[in-house]
Formats: sequence, structure tokens, C-alpha cells
Amino acid sequence: MRVITGSARGHPLKVPKSAATRPTPARAKEAMFSSLAGCVTGARVLDLFAGSGAFGIEALSRGAEEAVFVELDGMACATLRENLRSTKLEDGAVLMDMDVPGALAALAAQGGTFDIIFADPPYLKTGDRRSKIEDRAEKHGNWKHFLLHSDQLKLVLSPEGVLLLEHYKQDPGVESPHFKPQKEFRFGDTVITLFRHA
Repeated sequence: MRVITGSARGHPLKVPKSAATRPTPARAKEAMFSSLAGCVTGARVLDLFAGSGAFGIEALSRGAEEAVFVELDGMACATLRENLRSTKLEDGAVLMDMDVPGALAALAAQGGTFDIIFADPPYLKTGDRRSKIEDRAEKHGNWKHFLLHSDQLKLVLSPEGVLLLEHYKQDPGVESPHFKPQKEFRFGDTVITLFRHA
């Protein structure tokens, strides 16, 4: 996995060996950033369930002003820090090593907003064994439902901002009181849906 373009173009990124981490396919990442066009330069970016940090690092490489990474898994956090150091993009980065509900509550309380939010929560295919992270999602029903109904996520997305949510292709649709789907990117089992405020 590499940074596609920008100041860190071609730089390899390490991937955590954690079972809870699932890297976004390179073609999917490229399609997402192509759709964002000139929106990335100067943007504030929030990378939820950040894993290796590939999305936020790509945004920083392309000129984003700041990227906030939210990741609970310790192994993934260590890899993310290493990727930021090796790409020399630490200055624009903030790492919140905590769970997503707690991070959204803290960010909403601060009152700032983000122009681009990317969320790549864990998801299960039929027959998969549950990890501890998926077990935590159970109390919210599932992460997709939680995010699309989150008052805090609504507050931290800027009025003209974009929410990109990665999910499994067979996930049921979720009606959201806050966000309206605009387009989808499909790559094998992976779907990334672009939402804006309803």
C-alpha cells in the first residue's frame, strides 16, 4: 500500500497486523479522492477507525490542513504513528487513541467541524467470528447504524461537508435522519457510500 499522490507520493505505508484492521482497496481510495476533486486542499479531515491512517495520510499528502485520526487498537496506533513519521506528515496530524463514540462526543464538545469524514468500521460477513471490537459495536446495533444516527457525527460534519462510509456490499440499507446518500463506489465486497447532510 502506497500514498497515491501529493507530497508523499509513492511512499509505502505499513499495514497493522491486527485482525480488526481491513485496508481500503487502492482502487477504492483513488476513486474516492478523484470524486473529492479540489475539496481536499486546505480541508480538515476526520479519519474514523483509522487503522494504518492511509486515508488521512493521503489527504495530508494532497494538501489537507489537518487530519484527526481516531483508532482504538494499540497495534494499529503504533503503525499509524510510524506511517506519519515516515511520510513526514506529523505536523498536520492529531491521533486520538480512543473509541469512536468517545471521540465523536469529545470533538462535538469542542465545537469544531470537518470538511471530509471517512469511516471504515469493522464489519462481519456471515459466519465470521466476532472480535472484541465487533462485540463493542453490538451495543450500538452495528457501526453503520450508529454512525448514520449519531447526533455528534452530524455536529462535527461541516454544512457542506462529505461523509464517506465504507461497508460490506450485503449490508442492509439504513435510513438516516441526518445524512443523505449521494453516490456509491463498489469494489468487490467493498462499498463506499458518499453522504451529505440531509
